[in-house]
Order: sequence, then C-alpha cells, then structure tokens
Amino acid sequence: MQETGEHIVNFAVLQYYDGQEVVIEGVDVIKKFCDFLFSNCHEGFTAIAHNLKGYDGQFILAHQLSQGIKPHVIINGSMLISMEIVSHKIRLIDSLNFLPMPVSKFPKTFGLEELTKGYFPHLFNTAENQAYLGALPDIDNYAPNFMNPQDCEKFLKWYELRKENPFDFRKELYEYCK
Repeated sequence: MQETGEHIVNFAVLQYYDGQEVVIEGVDVIKKFCDFLFSNCHEGFTAIAHNLKGYDGQFILAHQLSQGIKPHVIINGSMLISMEIVSHKIRLIDSLNFLPMPVSKFPKTFGLEELTKGYFPHLFNTAENQAYLGALPDIDNYAPNFMNPQDCEKFLKWYELRKENPFDFRKELYEYCK
C-alpha cells in the first residue's frame, strides 16, 4: 500500500513446486509470511523469489533484523543476492540471477499461455481500495510515465481494450502476485 509513500506488504502468494499455493493478506503480511516460511516444516528449503535483490528481499531482511535474527546475506552493492536463515537451514535466492528478465517476458520466452503478468495499478493499492469493485482504475494509477515507450504503447492499447470492464481489486491483486 502506498498512500504514505512507504511501501507496506499487503499481499503475498507462495507456491510450492507442486503448484500448491499459500495466500497471505491483510495486516502484518510480512510477519505472517516470515513466520510461515521460516517455520520448522520448511527446514532445508530453498525459496526462489523473483526480484529478491531489488524489492522483495528488502522487506524480508528488514523484518528478520527487527526480530533480532541476523541472516547470512550475500550482497552486491545494495542488491541482496541471497539470504540464509542459518537456524532453519532456509535459503532465499533470486530467480533474476538465473532468468534476467521481468516476469512479464516469461510467457513469450518460454511459450507459456497460462502465465500472464499483465498490468497492475500499484498507485491504486491503498487501504481504502482493498475491497474495491467498480470501473477500471484511472490510467495514472498504472504509472505509464515510468514505462519505456514500447511498453507504454502496449499498455495504452491494453487499457483502451479493458477500460469498460469491471475491476475487482482483490482478484486482480491475486492474479498479479501469483
């Protein structure tokens, strides 16, 4: 959520290799996420996050440090390459180290039809909009001015085709995060 300018994790989807999902949402998502991931039942696991080094890992690392847990980390500049919670033998690695592309490029790269990252109105992700059902959020909520020209052109076409469609915030957030 972003109304204060501070990014607060409000939704997470974890997926096991067999496809089973765990959805965590609401308040204290990062605490619930870490409590779940770093539980004894995951001892010896390696968790893979896409963009661990540039975004997701910062929240996990900050939470662990706030709990007095000092993970073993490998850092390159300000980027978190990997993190290990030694006490639980749990390791987190970044898929970007192996697949250096945004998730939105996966379908085309790997010929996947069932995976679509799509667009999400990050600036619309505020406390008051968590249960929103209504018209597609205003175009500015998608921050097209931060997209490169080619991606912005694709986005504008996508938006034009969908602007009359109903928008279910919770459903779209889940689809974006899974």
